[in-house]
Amino acid sequence: MKPRLTHPSARFAAGVAALACLLAPEFASAFERLDHRDQPSISVTPGYEHLILAARGDKDTRSEPGAFAELAFGLPGGEEGGEGIFGLRLGVGPDEGNRLVAPYVAYRNFAGDEEWKTFFDIGAFSRILPVWGLGVRVGAGVQYDFTQSVGAFLATGGSVAYGEGLQVAYDVGVGLQLRFGSPGGG
Repeated sequence: MKPRLTHPSARFAAGVAALACLLAPEFASAFERLDHRDQPSISVTPGYEHLILAARGDKDTRSEPGAFAELAFGLPGGEEGGEGIFGLRLGVGPDEGNRLVAPYVAYRNFAGDEEWKTFFDIGAFSRILPVWGLGVRVGAGVQYDFTQSVGAFLATGGSVAYGEGLQVAYDVGVGLQLRFGSPGGG
């Protein structure tokens, strides 16, 4: 016995099901992985950092807020889509001239392979200006990937350094990441 689709809602449901079957391959490609495996990258991040310099000797504790710009190069770091980062942070503060010069290295681990993903990073840096110091930074953020090659992110973090006294800082930035090559891992 052949089923009959006489009721209008049954015909509508059958039509929707047939259309879904025809479009399924198209939707499957729309949900491809958007991870960064095997892709080197360049990131540019403007942001804000607040640096607190602890009292030392005859100097009082002081607070130095300011804007920064960061340029970073990322190299693929494993099968999970993480990346090793080498960067330079330059900034200005309330006074004229350079307020911040800090080269750094870090590892960023991403969670997710869709457009939206979160990340966690940990790294070491050398603050050259306004005071010298060696320190560590821990950060986290969220990234939206427009394509396999372009993403934008919001990142925040905190750092502690020691050199010319104890230095504590927190920062927030909005960045753009450009990736090159073909992603791996399928």
